[in-house]
Amino acid sequence: MLINFTWFLPVLALFVLPVNTANVRLDGGFNVNEGAIQVNRSGVWKYLCDETPYFYESLAGDLVCKELGYISAGFSNAIVDPSIGYWKSNITCSADDVRLMSCSNTGWSETQTCKTKSYTTIYCFKNVKFINSYNRASIGYVSVYDANQKEYQTVCLEGFTEATAQVFCKEYGFKSGRISSLSRIRNDTMMDTLYRCTGSESRLSDCPTVAASASCTNSHPAAEAVCDGDLTITDKVGRLADGYGVVKVYDDEGETMTLCAEGFNENTAKVVCREQDYGENGALFPYPLNLDDIRTVYKDTLKKSFDCVGTESRLKECPSTIKQFCPNEIAASVLCQRDSNSTEDGVTRIRKVFNLGGVEVMYHGIWGSICVDRWDDNAAKVICGTTSTHAKALTSLLGSPLDVTWIYDVNCTGKEDSLNSCLFSTDGTKFNCSSNHQAVAYCYNDTVEYSLSGGGTNYGYVQATKDGKTGFVIDSNGAYPKVMAEAACNTLGFHGGLPYQMNETSATYWWNVSTNHQHYSFHRLQLENATTKTSPVQQKYVSVYCHGNVKLDGSYSKPLERGDVVQYKYNKFYAICADGFTKTEGDVVCRQFGFPQAVKVNDLLFGSALPVGFHDFKCPKGANSTADCTSRFTGTGAGCTSGKADVECGDVPIDGANGANGQGVHGLYIYYSI
Repeated sequence: MLINFTWFLPVLALFVLPVNTANVRLDGGFNVNEGAIQVNRSGVWKYLCDETPYFYESLAGDLVCKELGYISAGFSNAIVDPSIGYWKSNITCSADDVRLMSCSNTGWSETQTCKTKSYTTIYCFKNVKFINSYNRASIGYVSVYDANQKEYQTVCLEGFTEATAQVFCKEYGFKSGRISSLSRIRNDTMMDTLYRCTGSESRLSDCPTVAASASCTNSHPAAEAVCDGDLTITDKVGRLADGYGVVKVYDDEGETMTLCAEGFNENTAKVVCREQDYGENGALFPYPLNLDDIRTVYKDTLKKSFDCVGTESRLKECPSTIKQFCPNEIAASVLCQRDSNSTEDGVTRIRKVFNLGGVEVMYHGIWGSICVDRWDDNAAKVICGTTSTHAKALTSLLGSPLDVTWIYDVNCTGKEDSLNSCLFSTDGTKFNCSSNHQAVAYCYNDTVEYSLSGGGTNYGYVQATKDGKTGFVIDSNGAYPKVMAEAACNTLGFHGGLPYQMNETSATYWWNVSTNHQHYSFHRLQLENATTKTSPVQQKYVSVYCHGNVKLDGSYSKPLERGDVVQYKYNKFYAICADGFTKTEGDVVCRQFGFPQAVKVNDLLFGSALPVGFHDFKCPKGANSTADCTSRFTGTGAGCTSGKADVECGDVPIDGANGANGQGVHGLYIYYSI
């Protein structure tokens, strides 16, 4: 018997891809069922501009999806082409409306811009969705559309299996799924059907069903699933929040993977930026090694190469080939958006984040940072300029969230009028910045002059001079002595210091001082009284011992006699490698501190946490100052086999010794207040 199949065709067509014969369509979405709504007026397609705040959860949004063969609307993002323009109208739909254009409206007008354009960007759901999510989420309460009741109904937790969760997630567009560990009651309409899936089915309608028990009501816990591996976003570009960065693309498991730089060209960069809605000016990122995460590892690299013409809207539209490996493990990077206020390369600014003073420099329309490996006070002075009386180079992890380093190996004399006049390199292939700290220029004004009195050039009473009057200083707030000493020595131009006890004495003038904590890593002194005070009686004035370019570190009981030998460079102290460090070098260090000789060399273990940075430290015999010694600075301990050089100096100081630190120390005594 011959069977006429002609009458089946209209029905079968409903289950193929939706065919749009409506006056609405979606454009710019990553999938066919999402995008910005366009409407057809007199044969002209333009985006819809509507001021309804939650269009995606309105009757109007659902009608758009139903006209396109789907069921309900949710929220999504889309690429909008501003040249197309908008049809503007405020639309109000009722339950009796069957098409968007049959809804009441306020009339139609043309406009090139729309402040509420994100309101009419939607995602159209099919038969399954998470009932508690307005966008396409990966976790939520499982619901299925009931065509008879014309509503989504929540699936009961009772009888909901891992296999059913797996099938639900596959139908929803994910690779796999599982039952959530949560079980909560929702006031939703519960399905009267339970699915008995094996897990191999593609959709829930393929699974056998049984009637749900009478207990499956809105007072019963609802089924909740977690879906993994978003198949609908395969080959989609991960968000570039700053308009530039390393390109990451979703794989077929819904995970973002780094795209290899090998084979990545300008055309592909344009498509990546266009897909991210950054316009038409996408380009390869200049000096790609300057991005913090530009170097990747093979296991996190997408094994694909895209060969775009440059006119495609999305990366997934470009031809792709499978890659076996990523040469040099360098990731692709793009520059999509430049600072609209950028002027010229090399312009600097100080970003006042938490008063930290992070220095930023402009190149290629992007604010980046300066490598701190060669960052010093001379460079900070150039950044601060003539508007500040003092400049201090510091570093901070909190200075700025920048992930681009533009300047390497900076070398300023301090007399330049701008950073562009200093010597530096912008080639990240030659310099590997050893730290992700932010270069900080701490600029401040202080008309008070500070000095030391009654001791040597780096220890004694602290004095302040203001308005022609010089006097000792008194701690007015009772700060911890080590904090006060650190602040005083910083203010005096040394590299920190320790409290140092001198006899009480009287003075014609004296000042109240406190510690200024404007920058958390650089404390300094500030006067508390506007004019000097006088006192005929003896008082305990602030007295300190300040560190020069070399100090001993790691000993708490005898910090000037024992410890690791460390030297100051680029705003911090580095340890000296013990390779080749002999008693000759130890004697010079100890004589600089006022002792006759080193009684122990490389024979002690101290708690210094400072990294090794100096190698091949050599001193001539008989020298009294480390200024006469030579060394090689690397900033790292690479190649150092003997650990850190350390010394213990002789017990009897030399009266009147005067080394590079300038101390003439007799009976030196460091005190601590616990």
